Amino acid sequence: MSLNESSHATSRRRPHRRRLIRARIAASLLSAITGVLSGSWASRAPDIRRWIGADDVGWGLANSISVIGTVAGMAVVLVLIDRVRTRRLALFGTWALLIIAPIVAVVPSAAFLGAGLAAWAFISQLREAPVWVTQLEVERRFGRPLLGTFIACYSAGNFGGSALGALATAIGLPPWIQLTAVSSAFGILLLLTWPWLPDGQHDATGRPARVRKIISRFTPQLLLLAAMRFLTIFMAVAAAQWAAIYAAETARGGPIIGATTYAAMSIANAFGLIMIGPIMVRAGRLRCFRISVATAAAGLGVALAIGTPIAAVVGFVVVGLGTACIDPIVYGAAGDQPGLSAGEGVSVVEAGELPAGFVSAAMIGLLAGSFGLRIGLITVVVALIAITLLSFRLHAPDSWSA
Repeated sequence: MSLNESSHATSRRRPHRRRLIRARIAASLLSAITGVLSGSWASRAPDIRRWIGADDVGWGLANSISVIGTVAGMAVVLVLIDRVRTRRLALFGTWALLIIAPIVAVVPSAAFLGAGLAAWAFISQLREAPVWVTQLEVERRFGRPLLGTFIACYSAGNFGGSALGALATAIGLPPWIQLTAVSSAFGILLLLTWPWLPDGQHDATGRPARVRKIISRFTPQLLLLAAMRFLTIFMAVAAAQWAAIYAAETARGGPIIGATTYAAMSIANAFGLIMIGPIMVRAGRLRCFRISVATAAAGLGVALAIGTPIAAVVGFVVVGLGTACIDPIVYGAAGDQPGLSAGEGVSVVEAGELPAGFVSAAMIGLLAGSFGLRIGLITVVVALIAITLLSFRLHAPDSWSA
């Protein structure tokens, strides 16, 4: 190739590269929005509770009602995912989320809060699968694993939202003003970046998606992935709710060790999400998955057997690192099912997570009350082992370039 021809080839590649980078930025923004709004809400929950004057029962009921929105959102997305462009659904849900967040922060009573949280849950569930599909499409166009970095953007956003909430609380800023400012800022960014988002409305062979009966999507492989997603949420909810309590009380490390355990696990998970892409390219997807999750199970099992505060910190750090690979690989496989669009596959996997949070909280609570928290957390080890074993039934190329 002559110097002139090489120059022309380079100039043609530059616009394509620029479009890919813009698509990645826009897809990352979708995750960051979710994280910042969630972190902002969680950090201001005590102020919102005081604002509406809710007692423990009223606050609990208001939050419980959100499950209605989650179920409704999941049902709607199963119907719409192959009928409406995924980018359109993702954008609609994101705009609705930016609008509902400050409204929920200014409701006058627990009853209105319950309705607002149900609406928030509905919108979140409606946009979740389309956002995953959009990010899978960006990953496909890049030709290398990126889902971990998108999830890391959510984690960073959640931390940032919590920090903003702490700052706003310190200066006496009402929650609705904080959430209005956050939503407005992200609204401007979304206006600037939404044209960069790709659409993922095609099947694994690249052909345009066609409308199918919902029942036909529940293939053996997608049911397997849904089961893995159920176990993942079961494990994640248990770790989030009980890690700090176990380290502080059962392992007798005290409040500082408890807080350190949760923070260290979260940081380790975020680090793993950033690093998982390059590792998968070198080691292979399924090999990386099995080794990582099995290591997480072994690490937590040993930590529970030892029972010391330091062992608890190390064990949950290993869980954070080892489980970082699960969502990128599960959702990647769901979006690459033969004969189905990425949206159809992802929507089935999403359905697997719904009951997991309730089952996890109830089961570990009952076991902890009857036999102690150490026994309760053994269910997390069992879930991780089950995920590892199920992965041997998963039909997905191990090599990223396959």
